[in-house]
Amino acid sequence: MKSLKVVFAITFGYGLATILCPGVVNLSALGQSQDPAIHVCADSGDVLRQVPLSAICPNGTQSLFLKGAGGPDVDAGKPNGQNPANLTPADKTILDNLNRRLKDLETLNCTAPANSKVVAPFELKDRNGARIFIVDPYGAALFDNSDKPVARFGTDRQSGNFSATGGNNVAYFGIGDKVTGLALKEGNNLRIDLGKSAGRGNYRLYVRSGSGGVVAGIGVSSDGDGLAGVFDPSGGTKATMAVSANGAGVIEIPRGNPIAQLTEGDEHHGGKLWIGNAGGQGMVEAGDAGGYGKVMAGPLGFKFVPTPGLGLPGSVIVGK
Repeated sequence: MKSLKVVFAITFGYGLATILCPGVVNLSALGQSQDPAIHVCADSGDVLRQVPLSAICPNGTQSLFLKGAGGPDVDAGKPNGQNPANLTPADKTILDNLNRRLKDLETLNCTAPANSKVVAPFELKDRNGARIFIVDPYGAALFDNSDKPVARFGTDRQSGNFSATGGNNVAYFGIGDKVTGLALKEGNNLRIDLGKSAGRGNYRLYVRSGSGGVVAGIGVSSDGDGLAGVFDPSGGTKATMAVSANGAGVIEIPRGNPIAQLTEGDEHHGGKLWIGNAGGQGMVEAGDAGGYGKVMAGPLGFKFVPTPGLGLPGSVIVGK
Protein backbone atom coordinates (compact mmCIF):
# COMPACT_ATOMS: atom_id res chain seq x y z
CA MET A 1 0.00 0.00 0.00
CA LYS A 2 2.90 2.38 0.82
CA SER A 3 4.36 1.83 -2.66
CA LEU A 4 1.00 2.61 -4.26
CA LYS A 5 0.82 5.89 -2.30
CA VAL A 6 4.30 6.91 -3.47
CA VAL A 7 3.47 6.14 -7.11
CA PHE A 8 0.15 8.03 -6.83
CA ALA A 9 1.87 11.08 -5.32
CA ILE A 10 4.50 11.12 -8.06
CA THR A 11 1.89 10.71 -10.80
CA PHE A 12 -0.25 13.49 -9.31
CA GLY A 13 2.80 15.77 -9.08
CA TYR A 14 3.61 15.24 -12.76
CA GLY A 15 0.05 15.94 -13.76
CA LEU A 16 -0.03 19.17 -11.75
CA ALA A 17 3.33 20.28 -13.20
CA THR A 18 2.01 19.61 -16.72
CA ILE A 19 -1.06 21.75 -16.15
CA LEU A 20 0.87 24.64 -14.59
CA CYS A 21 4.02 24.52 -16.78
CA PRO A 22 3.39 22.33 -19.86
CA GLY A 23 6.71 23.44 -21.34
CA VAL A 24 8.72 22.10 -18.44
CA VAL A 25 7.61 18.44 -18.21
CA ASN A 26 6.19 16.42 -21.15
CA LEU A 27 4.22 13.56 -19.64
CA SER A 28 3.55 11.88 -22.98
CA ALA A 29 7.27 11.75 -23.69
CA LEU A 30 7.95 10.39 -20.21
CA GLY A 31 5.30 7.76 -20.62
CA GLN A 32 6.97 6.49 -23.78
CA SER A 33 10.43 6.38 -22.14
CA GLN A 34 11.89 2.97 -21.45
CA ASP A 35 14.41 4.34 -18.90
CA PRO A 36 14.14 2.54 -15.55
CA ALA A 37 14.33 5.90 -13.70
CA ILE A 38 13.82 9.60 -14.42
CA HIS A 39 16.02 12.27 -12.79
CA VAL A 40 14.41 15.69 -12.17
CA CYS A 41 15.40 18.87 -10.32
CA ALA A 42 12.66 20.54 -8.27
CA ASP A 43 13.02 24.26 -7.55
CA SER A 44 11.42 26.30 -4.75
CA GLY A 45 8.29 26.79 -6.88
CA ASP A 46 7.83 22.99 -7.24
CA VAL A 47 8.67 23.16 -10.95
CA LEU A 48 10.27 19.93 -12.21
CA ARG A 49 12.94 19.91 -14.87
CA GLN A 50 14.24 16.65 -16.31
CA VAL A 51 18.05 16.24 -16.35
CA PRO A 52 20.40 13.33 -17.15
CA LEU A 53 20.66 10.63 -14.51
CA SER A 54 24.26 11.54 -13.65
CA ALA A 55 23.69 15.31 -13.59
CA ILE A 56 24.01 17.41 -10.40
CA CYS A 57 21.09 19.70 -9.67
CA PRO A 58 21.90 23.43 -9.23
CA ASN A 59 22.04 25.02 -5.78
CA GLY A 60 18.57 25.78 -4.40
CA THR A 61 16.93 22.82 -6.15
CA GLN A 62 16.19 19.28 -4.98
CA SER A 63 17.26 16.15 -6.83
CA LEU A 64 14.46 13.55 -7.31
CA PHE A 65 14.49 10.14 -9.04
CA LEU A 66 11.14 8.92 -10.38
CA LYS A 67 10.14 5.47 -11.61
CA GLY A 68 10.05 5.27 -15.41
CA ALA A 69 7.13 3.81 -17.35
CA GLY A 70 8.96 0.66 -18.35
CA GLY A 71 11.04 0.12 -15.22
CA PRO A 72 10.51 -2.37 -12.40
CA ASP A 73 8.41 -1.52 -9.38
CA VAL A 74 10.23 0.21 -6.52
CA ASP A 75 9.80 -1.56 -3.21
CA ALA A 76 9.52 1.36 -0.81
CA GLY A 77 9.43 -0.95 2.17
CA LYS A 78 12.74 -2.70 1.45
CA PRO A 79 14.93 -2.63 4.56
CA ASN A 80 18.32 -0.85 4.67
CA GLY A 81 21.54 -2.78 4.17
CA GLN A 82 20.35 -4.55 1.03
CA ASN A 83 22.73 -6.29 -1.34
CA PRO A 84 24.10 -3.80 -3.96
CA ALA A 85 23.26 -6.35 -6.65
CA ASN A 86 19.57 -6.01 -5.74
CA LEU A 87 19.47 -2.20 -5.84
CA THR A 88 16.85 -0.60 -8.00
CA PRO A 89 18.18 1.35 -11.02
CA ALA A 90 17.24 4.61 -9.30
CA ASP A 91 19.14 3.71 -6.10
CA LYS A 92 22.13 2.51 -8.10
CA THR A 93 22.21 5.80 -10.03
CA ILE A 94 22.22 7.78 -6.76
CA LEU A 95 25.03 5.61 -5.34
CA ASP A 96 27.12 5.95 -8.50
CA ASN A 97 26.64 9.73 -8.44
CA LEU A 98 27.83 9.93 -4.81
CA ASN A 99 30.86 7.74 -5.56
CA ARG A 100 31.80 9.93 -8.50
CA ARG A 101 31.60 13.12 -6.44
CA LEU A 102 33.65 11.52 -3.64
CA LYS A 103 36.35 10.53 -6.13
CA ASP A 104 36.45 14.09 -7.45
CA LEU A 105 37.01 15.42 -3.94
CA GLU A 106 39.79 12.90 -3.28
CA THR A 107 41.46 13.91 -6.53
CA LEU A 108 41.55 17.51 -5.24
CA ASN A 109 43.19 16.32 -1.99
CA CYS A 110 40.26 17.70 0.01
CA THR A 111 38.94 14.64 1.84
CA ALA A 112 41.53 11.93 1.33
CA PRO A 113 42.35 10.17 4.63
CA ALA A 114 45.42 11.66 6.37
CA ASN A 115 45.66 14.28 3.62
CA SER A 116 42.95 16.83 4.47
CA LYS A 117 44.16 20.14 3.09
CA VAL A 118 43.25 23.00 0.79
CA VAL A 119 45.93 24.62 -1.32
CA ALA A 120 46.15 28.45 -1.31
CA PRO A 121 45.27 30.80 -2.82
CA PHE A 122 41.52 30.33 -2.52
CA GLU A 123 38.37 32.37 -1.84
CA LEU A 124 35.18 31.71 0.10
CA LYS A 125 32.05 33.40 -1.29
CA ASP A 126 28.42 33.60 -0.21
CA ARG A 127 25.48 32.44 -2.35
CA ASN A 128 25.39 35.83 -4.08
CA GLY A 129 29.02 35.58 -5.17
CA ALA A 130 30.37 38.16 -2.68
CA ARG A 131 33.73 37.46 -1.09
CA ILE A 132 33.71 36.51 2.61
CA PHE A 133 37.19 35.09 3.21
CA ILE A 134 40.36 34.89 1.14
CA VAL A 135 43.72 33.19 1.65
CA ASP A 136 46.81 34.16 -0.34
CA PRO A 137 50.56 33.52 0.14
CA TYR A 138 50.78 36.51 2.52
CA GLY A 139 47.93 35.69 4.90
CA ALA A 140 44.15 35.67 5.20
CA ALA A 141 41.49 38.39 5.13
CA LEU A 142 37.81 38.82 6.03
CA PHE A 143 35.59 41.09 3.90
CA ASP A 144 32.53 43.21 4.69
CA ASN A 145 29.40 43.60 2.57
CA SER A 146 31.10 46.20 0.35
CA ASP A 147 33.94 43.79 -0.56
CA LYS A 148 36.39 45.70 1.63
CA PRO A 149 38.90 43.77 3.80
CA VAL A 150 38.10 44.62 7.43
CA ALA A 151 40.39 42.13 9.19
CA ARG A 152 43.65 40.59 8.04
CA PHE A 153 46.32 38.44 9.62
CA GLY A 154 49.44 37.26 7.90
CA THR A 155 53.18 37.67 7.56
CA ASP A 156 55.57 40.54 6.99
CA ARG A 157 58.80 38.90 5.83
CA GLN A 158 59.52 36.57 8.78
CA SER A 159 57.07 38.02 11.29
CA GLY A 160 53.35 37.94 11.94
CA ASN A 161 50.84 40.76 12.22
CA PHE A 162 47.14 41.48 12.50
CA SER A 163 45.12 44.48 11.32
CA ALA A 164 41.49 45.48 11.73
CA THR A 165 39.70 48.30 9.91
CA GLY A 166 36.60 50.19 11.00
CA GLY A 167 35.50 53.33 9.20
CA ASN A 168 38.53 55.61 8.98
CA ASN A 169 40.45 53.82 11.75
CA VAL A 170 42.94 50.97 11.54
CA ALA A 171 44.45 48.94 14.40
CA TYR A 172 47.71 46.98 13.95
CA PHE A 173 49.12 44.34 16.24
CA GLY A 174 52.22 42.25 15.67
CA ILE A 175 55.79 42.54 14.46
CA GLY A 176 56.74 44.22 11.19
CA ASP A 177 59.04 46.69 9.47
CA LYS A 178 57.27 49.73 10.95
CA VAL A 179 55.47 48.41 14.02
CA THR A 180 56.60 46.08 16.80
CA GLY A 181 53.66 46.03 19.15
CA LEU A 182 50.37 47.91 18.83
CA ALA A 183 49.47 50.89 16.64
CA LEU A 184 46.24 52.81 16.01
CA LYS A 185 45.91 54.82 12.82
CA GLU A 186 43.31 57.49 12.03
CA GLY A 187 43.20 58.13 8.31
CA ASN A 188 46.82 58.46 7.23
CA ASN A 189 48.02 59.59 10.68
CA LEU A 190 49.52 57.27 13.31
CA ARG A 191 47.91 58.28 16.65
CA ILE A 192 48.98 55.55 19.11
CA ASP A 193 52.30 53.68 18.94
CA LEU A 194 53.03 51.13 21.66
CA GLY A 195 55.97 48.76 21.41
CA LYS A 196 59.69 48.64 20.73
CA SER A 197 61.48 51.53 19.05
CA ALA A 198 63.19 50.41 15.86
CA GLY A 199 65.91 53.08 16.24
CA ARG A 200 66.73 53.01 19.98
CA GLY A 201 65.56 49.52 20.86
CA ASN A 202 63.67 50.69 23.97
CA TYR A 203 60.01 50.11 24.76
CA ARG A 204 57.66 53.09 24.83
CA LEU A 205 54.16 54.44 24.29
CA TYR A 206 53.68 57.48 22.05
CA VAL A 207 50.49 59.52 21.67
CA ARG A 208 50.53 61.66 18.52
CA SER A 209 48.54 64.67 17.39
CA GLY A 210 46.49 64.82 14.21
CA SER A 211 49.54 66.18 12.38
CA GLY A 212 51.69 63.24 13.50
CA GLY A 213 53.81 64.95 16.18
CA VAL A 214 54.36 63.22 19.54
CA VAL A 215 52.41 65.08 22.28
CA ALA A 216 52.88 62.55 25.11
CA GLY A 217 55.18 59.63 25.72
CA ILE A 218 56.21 57.18 28.42
CA GLY A 219 58.84 54.47 28.31
CA VAL A 220 62.41 53.51 29.12
CA SER A 221 65.33 55.94 28.86
CA SER A 222 68.74 55.10 27.39
CA ASP A 223 69.98 54.48 30.96
CA GLY A 224 67.23 51.94 31.62
CA ASP A 225 65.21 54.24 33.89
CA GLY A 226 61.59 55.27 33.49
CA LEU A 227 60.87 58.42 31.50
CA ALA A 228 57.70 60.38 30.66
CA GLY A 229 57.27 63.55 28.66
CA VAL A 230 54.71 66.09 27.46
CA PHE A 231 55.33 67.83 24.13
CA ASP A 232 53.71 70.35 21.80
CA PRO A 233 52.50 69.23 18.32
CA SER A 234 55.80 70.31 16.76
CA GLY A 235 57.76 68.01 19.09
CA GLY A 236 58.99 70.65 21.58
CA THR A 237 59.43 69.32 25.13
CA LYS A 238 57.18 71.05 27.68
CA ALA A 239 57.63 68.84 30.75
CA THR A 240 59.46 65.66 31.70
CA MET A 241 59.38 63.18 34.55
CA ALA A 242 62.57 61.18 34.97
CA VAL A 243 65.27 59.91 37.32
CA SER A 244 68.11 62.30 38.17
CA ALA A 245 71.80 61.47 38.15
CA ASN A 246 71.76 60.78 41.90
CA GLY A 247 68.80 58.41 41.59
CA ALA A 248 66.08 60.78 42.76
CA GLY A 249 62.86 61.43 40.93
CA VAL A 250 62.66 64.78 39.16
CA ILE A 251 59.96 66.75 37.34
CA GLU A 252 61.44 69.36 35.03
CA ILE A 253 60.06 72.15 32.87
CA PRO A 254 62.49 73.12 30.13
CA ARG A 255 62.61 76.10 27.82
CA GLY A 256 65.75 75.30 25.96
CA ASN A 257 67.37 75.31 29.42
CA PRO A 258 65.62 74.04 32.57
CA ILE A 259 63.57 76.81 34.19
CA ALA A 260 61.94 74.77 37.01
CA GLN A 261 62.58 71.50 38.85
CA LEU A 262 60.86 69.59 41.61
CA THR A 263 62.98 66.82 43.12
CA GLU A 264 64.49 65.35 46.31
CA GLY A 265 67.03 67.32 48.34
CA ASP A 266 70.54 65.90 48.59
CA GLU A 267 71.21 66.77 52.24
CA HIS A 268 68.01 66.02 54.15
CA HIS A 269 66.14 64.09 51.42
CA GLY A 270 63.08 66.27 51.72
CA GLY A 271 61.36 68.00 48.84
CA LYS A 272 63.28 70.61 46.85
CA LEU A 273 61.99 73.27 44.45
CA TRP A 274 64.33 75.07 42.08
CA ILE A 275 63.36 77.94 39.79
CA GLY A 276 65.66 79.42 37.17
CA ASN A 277 65.59 82.21 34.62
CA ALA A 278 65.33 81.76 30.84
CA GLY A 279 69.09 81.24 30.65
CA GLY A 280 69.01 78.38 33.13
CA GLN A 281 70.52 80.35 36.07
CA GLY A 282 68.99 79.66 39.49
CA MET A 283 66.78 82.40 40.91
CA VAL A 284 64.90 80.68 43.77
CA GLU A 285 65.53 77.50 45.74
CA ALA A 286 63.25 76.20 48.48
CA GLY A 287 63.12 73.01 50.53
CA ASP A 288 63.72 71.13 53.75
CA ALA A 289 66.60 72.43 55.87
CA GLY A 290 66.45 69.63 58.45
CA GLY A 291 63.30 70.26 60.44
CA TYR A 292 62.48 73.72 59.11
CA GLY A 293 61.90 75.29 55.74
CA LYS A 294 64.33 77.44 53.82
CA VAL A 295 63.91 79.72 50.82
CA MET A 296 66.92 81.27 49.09
CA ALA A 297 66.84 83.90 46.36
CA GLY A 298 69.60 84.49 43.80
CA PRO A 299 71.23 85.16 41.53
CA LEU A 300 74.45 85.68 43.54
CA GLY A 301 75.03 81.99 43.95
CA PHE A 302 72.57 81.94 46.84
CA LYS A 303 75.12 83.63 49.12
CA PHE A 304 73.98 85.05 52.42
CA VAL A 305 73.78 88.84 51.99
CA PRO A 306 73.11 90.64 55.33
CA THR A 307 70.29 93.12 55.33
CA PRO A 308 71.57 96.52 56.54
CA GLY A 309 70.58 97.25 60.16
CA LEU A 310 68.88 93.88 60.72
CA GLY A 311 71.80 91.49 60.77
CA LEU A 312 69.76 89.00 58.73
CA PRO A 313 70.63 87.53 55.32
CA GLY A 314 68.81 89.52 52.72
CA SER A 315 68.63 86.64 50.20
CA VAL A 316 67.48 83.86 52.58
CA ILE A 317 64.28 83.19 54.50
CA VAL A 318 64.61 80.64 57.28
CA GLY A 319 61.91 79.62 59.73
CA LYS A 320 60.79 76.98 62.18
